[in-house]
Amino acid sequence: SLQVIIIIYLSVVGALLLYMAFLVLVDPLIRKQDAYTQPLHNEEDNEDTRSLAVPAPAGARANTVLERVEGAQQRWKRQVQEQRKTVFDRHKMLS
Repeated sequence: SLQVIIIIYLSVVGALLLYMAFLVLVDPLIRKQDAYTQPLHNEEDNEDTRSLAVPAPAGARANTVLERVEGAQQRWKRQVQEQRKTVFDRHKMLS
């Protein structure tokens, strides 16, 4: 019974270590930006920093992988909304 608990514990710790290694390897790919999207992301990042009213606590890591992914999702959603608006406006002008 104790051996089973130890095996489960080691399996969970091993899985978490593998996940951490995966994130460390994927992190540079997430941060990598090509030259075409660089100005757009910089402009949106400036908007994001202006819209933040509450600063992060000093002890917290500001650039975790999860926060970058969530930021990328928010930027993508804003881009999609802007594209929808542009397409709608063009369609409205052409009609």
